[in-house]
Amino acid sequence: MARTAAVGAPLRHPAFQRLWLGLSISYLGDQFTVIALLWFVLQLSGSGAAVGFVILCFDLPGVVTGAIRLKNPPLTES
Repeated sequence: MARTAAVGAPLRHPAFQRLWLGLSISYLGDQFTVIALLWFVLQLSGSGAAVGFVILCFDLPGVVTGAIRLKNPPLTES
């Protein structure tokens, strides 16, 4: 019972609420930036391939770092 009450405990702290709100607004702004960039590329070039290339540029770092992490798992202390 005490464990379920502890899950919502951070939401009662004003500092955490401000952090959560700030991070949420920041994430929303990041998503609007991506949409605006894709819209701009589409308006500028009129090409779906150019939009696809921009999406690839956004996703490529995650794919590369994911492959590196799979190949080299983190070291654990014994």
